[in-house]
Amino acid sequence: MSKKSERQHSRILKRRKQEIERRLTRKQWEDQESPMFKGRNIHYEVAEKIQAINCGGIGVIHQMVQRCGLVEEINAKLKLLKVHVPYHESDHVLNIAYNILVGGMRLEDIGLNRNNEGYLNAVGAQRIPDPTTAGDFTRRFTPEDIGKLMGCINTVRSRVWKEGRKEKLKEALIDDIRYFFYITTLRDRTAEDIVELVNGRCDQENVIEQLKNGVNAMRMPVRDLESNWAYMVMAALSWNLKARFLKPRLF
Repeated sequence: MSKKSERQHSRILKRRKQEIERRLTRKQWEDQESPMFKGRNIHYEVAEKIQAINCGGIGVIHQMVQRCGLVEEINAKLKLLKVHVPYHESDHVLNIAYNILVGGMRLEDIGLNRNNEGYLNAVGAQRIPDPTTAGDFTRRFTPEDIGKLMGCINTVRSRVWKEGRKEKLKEALIDDIRYFFYITTLRDRTAEDIVELVNGRCDQENVIEQLKNGVNAMRMPVRDLESNWAYMVMAALSWNLKARFLKPRLF
């Protein structure tokens, strides 16, 4: 690389660093009418590596979250903040969920996203809450608030799956019949007993595995039970965004 190119790249990196510092400058915010995570039109092009992130799909996921109504549902039902200076409840929830989606293993990893210009542009945010603010947000939850957040997620999830089911039925040319095979060594049980036993256990082993090792939902990043419970719900949301919302036709 020539010295001229080095100077040019140095100026570009310096400008970007200054832009991040400007976006994160402390100021006295007024009450905001709309969430900080606004989203934007994203166009993917094959071009020079002038700006890149290792989680390019986060922009598409955020567009999906906006279109399915999750942002509005959270802001309408979950009331933890008296004023929004500058963040809304949905900003805090998505901040934690997205941190896990892009590979974060603890709240402190939010700081990496906060200083990543590509990430900020992908979710259409001028800035995102820092790790300390994210932890403080989880401490605002009561058991009733956690129930409301779970209700918001379940409402939207049911809506998405319902729409996916309708589209699947429209495309179906023949009946979709599925068979389940149960393998067991319990020879003293009837077939009905085996099916009842399996259905009683449901899918808990997979759920625990996915929450524990898949999205690190059981890391317990804060000190009290309700706060960690709230964090676990937001971590589970990240798994739903990845495994459920992207495949609404699977049922």
